[in-house]
Amino acid sequence: MKITVDVDATPEELREFLGMPDVKPIQDEMLSRLREHLKQGGLGFDPGAMLKPLLSGNVESLESWQKALWSAFAKNLQATDSAAEDQDERGKGGGGKRSSST
Repeated sequence: MKITVDVDATPEELREFLGMPDVKPIQDEMLSRLREHLKQGGLGFDPGAMLKPLLSGNVESLESWQKALWSAFAKNLQATDSAAEDQDERGKGGGGKRSSST
């Protein structure tokens, strides 16, 4: 069995669907800090230290993100399956009786 899923969504729409936060303001702030520091000479600058509070870096956060993603896919799949089953049931009920010749 092969399943193909095509998603036609903007990054903003997908982020909202998955319940992920909009990180654009944080990115803008970090870039402005980086620019200011580089304009001042950039000596002793550690980008990793600047990003460390924003990135947890542990495996648990990745696993929780994966669980959330699979949960969203499972809910969507269940809704799709339910709709398909409802449509099948409606198609079977309205056809009348078949007669068989003996």
